[in-house]
Amino acid sequence: SQVQFIRNFLSEEEIETLKKTVFKMQEDGFPGVVNKTTPGKPWLQTTWKTTYLHTNGAFKERLPWLEQRLWEAVRSVDRSANWDLLPQHGAHGLTFRTAEFHEYWPGGQLSQRQHYDSGSIITMDVMLSDPKEDFQGGKFVTPESDGRILQHDFGKGDAAFFLSHKYHNIRPVSAGKRMVLVVEVWSGPERVCPHRCWSRGACDRKAGDNLNGTTGAVASAAENGWLLG
Repeated sequence: SQVQFIRNFLSEEEIETLKKTVFKMQEDGFPGVVNKTTPGKPWLQTTWKTTYLHTNGAFKERLPWLEQRLWEAVRSVDRSANWDLLPQHGAHGLTFRTAEFHEYWPGGQLSQRQHYDSGSIITMDVMLSDPKEDFQGGKFVTPESDGRILQHDFGKGDAAFFLSHKYHNIRPVSAGKRMVLVVEVWSGPERVCPHRCWSRGACDRKAGDNLNGTTGAVASAAENGWLLG
């Protein structure tokens, strides 16, 4: 299956509104923030930060306009790409499994071989930085079934949609800062725990847990695949 794009999905003003909201949440001690390092880099040198915006229902509460826009977009793409996956789960059987605000600095990457978003149906990425001005490297690529590695043109404000079982990677950022919003649709319950949850029942990870200590960081690494890069 091919990656689908909606170009200029978000305007400059909307991107700034999103970033200001997230940065204020971080400043206020929002519990769903995880700092990560890259293999080969010093343990305390953050190269990749993830803010799990769905923690405690914050995405729905603080960014309702964006949640609505994303639902409208993913339903439209599901139809236009002839995936027709969402109707199979019924109107009330789908939720956003996770809503993640990613910040990559030099060394930050998603390089795990055969990485995919296991358990989800459709993944949406929205680019929040300008590849021509804000960062270097950090290309979004997809290994294809014929052995090719496709590098995708992914500009600021663009939204990418792909089936969650599709392999995908982010090349290492070499300079600057790359920011992207990632949202996954699944058929499980709405999650409010501060990570990308695997559980369809009760989760033992609670908001307020220390996700930046060694135990939390390793758990996050295993969930997101970056430890294996």
